[in-house]
Amino acid sequence: MTYTMLRATPDDAACLKEIAVAAKGYWNYAPEWMARWEQLFQIKRDDIEQYQVYKARHGAATIGWYSIILRGTTALLDDLWVEPAHIGKGVGRMLFDHARQTAQSIGACRLELEADPNAVGFYQHMGATIVGEVDSAMGRKLPIMELLL
Repeated sequence: MTYTMLRATPDDAACLKEIAVAAKGYWNYAPEWMARWEQLFQIKRDDIEQYQVYKARHGAATIGWYSIILRGTTALLDDLWVEPAHIGKGVGRMLFDHARQTAQSIGACRLELEADPNAVGFYQHMGATIVGEVDSAMGRKLPIMELLL
């Protein structure tokens, strides 16, 4: 399949949230948990303008996206989501590789992320290592992972 990477625009906010919710739902979380998570999850139009937010497209459809927030020399991979129908087809790898290149191009020497427990294996496969953990707004601990650039 052919994919295109484009900078997201504020008009993409609703679509990006739909992808994130669908991707989180891929892991079969309880409906109550998903409803709470969906209320907490925000992607603001201003954030899309301010941060590095890119979307993956297949034809006219947006099928995944990521966002990076630069903090000094650390790039926080704040989001990386793939439409469930495209999981396992290389879209996640493409998004991660693009995010790594973007982080390097804006001066980061380290990529950091808080991983959903179901995604730890993917990020380890991409070269990230667990360096700690953090309490999440959902009341569980999430691994903090990093990749030196």
